[in-house]
Amino acid sequence: MFSKLMRMTLILGLAVAVTVFTVEGVSAQTGTISGLVTAQSTAGPLQNVQVSIADLNVGSLTSGNGRYLLLAVPVGTYDLTVTMIGYGEQTVQVTVAAEQTTEANFELGIVALNLDEIVVTGTGAPTQRRRLGATITTISSEELATAPITNLADALIGRLPGARGLISGGQTGAGSQIVLRGTASISQRQDPLIYVDGIRIDNRPEDARSVTTDRLMDINPQDIDRIEIIKGAAAATLYGTEASSGVIQIFTKRGITGAPRYTFSTDHQKLEFPRRFEDNCAYVGSSNSITCNYPYDNYEVFAYHQNYNLSVRGGTPKISYYVSGRVMEEVNPSPNNELLNKSIRASFDFNNTERLTSSVDFSFVDRALVTADPGWGDVFGNLMLGNPLRAGPDNPDGAYSPTKKSLVTENNQNSQNFLVNGRMTYQWTDNIQSTMRVGYNFIDSRLSSFYPQGVVASSVRGNKSVQDRRFSTTTLDFSTNWEQPLGDRFVVNSTFGAQSFRETMSVDRAAVRTFGSPTLKTLSGGQEITGVSENWTEVINAGVFVQSQIGFDDRIFLTGGVRLDGNSAFGSDFGLQYYPKAGFSWVVSDYDFWNVGFINEFRLRGALGMSGLQPGAFDAQRTWSPSIDVNGGYLTPQNLGNSELKPERSTEIEAAVEAGLFDGRFGLEVVYFNQTTNDALIPIAPSAGSGFIRSQLQNLGQLKSWGLEISTNTRLVQKEGFSVDLMVNPTYLKQWVSDMGGVADFRLGSRRRWQSLYEGLWPGIWIAPIADPNQPYKTSVPVDQITSINQISSNTLKNAAGSDSLVVIGIPQPNKTIDLGAIVRVGPFTIQNIFEGAAGFVQSNETLHLRMALKSNKLMAEVQKAVADPTTDPATKARLVNEYGLKHNG
Repeated sequence: MFSKLMRMTLILGLAVAVTVFTVEGVSAQTGTISGLVTAQSTAGPLQNVQVSIADLNVGSLTSGNGRYLLLAVPVGTYDLTVTMIGYGEQTVQVTVAAEQTTEANFELGIVALNLDEIVVTGTGAPTQRRRLGATITTISSEELATAPITNLADALIGRLPGARGLISGGQTGAGSQIVLRGTASISQRQDPLIYVDGIRIDNRPEDARSVTTDRLMDINPQDIDRIEIIKGAAAATLYGTEASSGVIQIFTKRGITGAPRYTFSTDHQKLEFPRRFEDNCAYVGSSNSITCNYPYDNYEVFAYHQNYNLSVRGGTPKISYYVSGRVMEEVNPSPNNELLNKSIRASFDFNNTERLTSSVDFSFVDRALVTADPGWGDVFGNLMLGNPLRAGPDNPDGAYSPTKKSLVTENNQNSQNFLVNGRMTYQWTDNIQSTMRVGYNFIDSRLSSFYPQGVVASSVRGNKSVQDRRFSTTTLDFSTNWEQPLGDRFVVNSTFGAQSFRETMSVDRAAVRTFGSPTLKTLSGGQEITGVSENWTEVINAGVFVQSQIGFDDRIFLTGGVRLDGNSAFGSDFGLQYYPKAGFSWVVSDYDFWNVGFINEFRLRGALGMSGLQPGAFDAQRTWSPSIDVNGGYLTPQNLGNSELKPERSTEIEAAVEAGLFDGRFGLEVVYFNQTTNDALIPIAPSAGSGFIRSQLQNLGQLKSWGLEISTNTRLVQKEGFSVDLMVNPTYLKQWVSDMGGVADFRLGSRRRWQSLYEGLWPGIWIAPIADPNQPYKTSVPVDQITSINQISSNTLKNAAGSDSLVVIGIPQPNKTIDLGAIVRVGPFTIQNIFEGAAGFVQSNETLHLRMALKSNKLMAEVQKAVADPTTDPATKARLVNEYGLKHNG
């Protein structure tokens, strides 16, 4: 695998060399363009404004004082354009003379809709936002520059209506699963596809013992220029199979024309637990007393996050570059949980000829993650379920599992993430352009877990396991775009192309136990082999697409397209899958008849599209698992197989209204979406006589959802050197399983509260027995005669058959959310705040229930003492019994 990676690097290295030598020499007849860009409203300078000449494919960014500089511009007359998200685009004509400096200054006015912004994701070619019917949201580097962002989830959550991050345990290195517009599938992945500069990357969750991590943490937020997000099927059609959960594409910063510009940034955070934990308490029967301890202070470590970034960008009109490096370290308050990320990225853009441009990007991330012993998540998880009566030499605080064992266990995940990609764009004529991209993402990860021999008396035998995971993705993408005017009022824009990816993953694992000496810690030192496994998977997807759009007066746009897909995970009896799309956009406010004084911009748009979600690599295959024992080797039936297995198909309709009011100081977007997922994959248990043990996926179900997303941006105060912006984004979502395909409702879990699939209800709805509201608990004897907590039991409602009556207690995801944000700018200083609120759901927290079941909290100890002590005041005893009955059995 390493030799393959080296070959790929060599090929792209040669491509860089060839590209450099094909770049034309810089003309001696050149001049310079410089100027100042300011805000019309405040007269203050604007930083990071894009200044470009499209004909020459050159550009630069304004510095902190609002000035820009374009060097070595060939003599001639050009259109010079300045753009910045949140401000109106401006273009002026400039004439460059030999060895002269041309001055061009700009005053930009704020706009609410920014309809001239160029987006790429899901459009097939760079396209103005005004032409799009579907929702594509953009988050710019300016929005991220002043925020304490440590990973991609931080960049999205609270800034993107309809997006939410699933709650993690707070461990360092834990991944943040991003979900767009709710549940996309009953049995398949929920997270969106991730692309970096057009290249697909891995974002699967990875097990790191007590932490579930992912590769999104490898992306340096300081390298991000902008993020484009597709939330649903209506906009994701051109990505085909696997895109129904949405698409997130990250565009990294590029080089600029001009002298090298260095940037250094650092951020530091002190980490601590947000609240004080409860004491661990226990009743001591021999002395009729209660003993408590608070062990957390003995183990909490000094925790911090520190991040250092250094970058340089610059170049000439022919070659530009961006190079960055990052070192990030985080230490968790809970012991044995640390992360160290070191990364480097380099991008090079070439104007090879008047018609040919190209780019080559490299990035490398070295990650070292230390995690705690699994137990109940980490050391503090074990302490929270501790009981002082379990204290001993290896477990001085009575933790659920010995504290010493947790502290001496070594869990290390070391990984290297390499991404390389190249792009070539050829301008055949003034209105025909082709682009080809090729990229390769390779991740080599090793997870090692070691528990030493003989260190902990209560668990003497040592063990070690090693898991090597190697993942690679190869992406090929080709598209051609043709735009042709038809008379003075019509324009036809057509795009066709092909896209393919190949993913491979190998996972090798070995585990041993019982070492001959306490000094041994290698696999070869183990006397017993407890597990060996080897897995390799490959998924290949290929598709072609075509899209055409007709525009009328640059105000009305109609779009239609289709993608045809094939995938190796489809069943052998299932062929290609097609995904159509359609959309419209009408910029009403551009017409002369529009004369609504306070509404400056107004647009109506809508879209209809389909995309898919493929089954797993082996879900369609009949599989067996090899095993061995003293009698020899044998095969165990696993997956029955389904030759007709096909992807889930999601169809989404979007309708939206956009408006800019009060001279761009108030922006409003209201989006309604309605999505139906057909052929939903549902796990079905095999028949008893088949001999197979695993549930087989079948295309039987149907999911439905609809929702509203509202986005508002308001410039509350606008003065020279001072401004206040406010963002309010409320959303509403409704989902349900509309058809189970004849399959009976079933549980997804087996705890006190469990998630279930019920036709007509939210997927994963929380179901549980419920206590009788009139008598939540019962006692086997009168309260004044209770001598043991075993005489207190739950009193749940019963059905006609006499078993527990099950009721819906809530949905597992928020159906109402709101994002609030404010930005205050005072001179060179910026104060930014973001708040995310969620409601309408149940988050099942079992901590109190578990602590009571393990007799480790204060209430439990007080109840035990009260019922065991005959001298307890009757009123106190009744109060404690009642409190225990309500909390433990409610």
